[in-house]
Formats: sequence, C-alpha cells, structure tokens
Amino acid sequence: MVKIDGLEQLSRKLKAMPVEAKAGIRKALEKSADEMVAMATALAPVDHADLKDSIKKVDGKHELQVFVRAGDDADADHAAFVEFGNAEGEPIPCFWPSYRAMKKRHRGRLTRAINAAAKKVAGS
Repeated sequence: MVKIDGLEQLSRKLKAMPVEAKAGIRKALEKSADEMVAMATALAPVDHADLKDSIKKVDGKHELQVFVRAGDDADADHAAFVEFGNAEGEPIPCFWPSYRAMKKRHRGRLTRAINAAAKKVAGS
C-alpha cells in the first residue's frame, strides 16, 4: 500500500479550481502527450508494428491526468521486452528516450499553463 502525503488537500484544491483554469492545464497535458506519442511511435522499430500501434495516450482517473502507454492489457509485456530486451533479443528503446527528450519541454509547457491558471484564479 502506498500513502501519498497531502493528496486530500490537493484533491480539494483541484475541485475548487475554476473550469477555465483546468481547461488550460488539460490542453497543455494533451499537447505534451500527443508529442510524446508521435516521437515514441517514430522511434519504435518498424518490424514491431503492433508496438507502434499500441503507443497511445490514455486518460487518467481525474481530468488533469493523462498517461502515455506502450502495449495494451493483453500484450503489455511485449512493449517492455522491446524497450529493455530479453533473452531472445537486444533492447530497442523508443518509449523512454522520447520521454527524456521531451521532458524539459513538457515541464515548461505545464508550468506556463499552471501559472496562467493561477493568474486567472487570483484575478477573479
């Protein structure tokens, strides 16, 4: 069991946030996820078309949560085997290199969106 300190406070603050502020943050999250999907798909090996097709963005449990996933529920291990390799093949990384390449850009975009949302909330 994992316990996250301050999760209840964060949930209350997110519920109190105006819809327009959440929309700006969500837009930044969506754009970043789309960019990562595009890069990971481009880096995925051609001979693993099923892996390329499985890289997608997925909504999280709440409106300000977006995931990028590689592999589906039926064949989730395949993505890990390609990314990290196994006894039958060498690693062919595509997911984590795209994450590392885009991380700073995504963080900046999200920071700007959060700051803009905070200014909207403070101004109203």
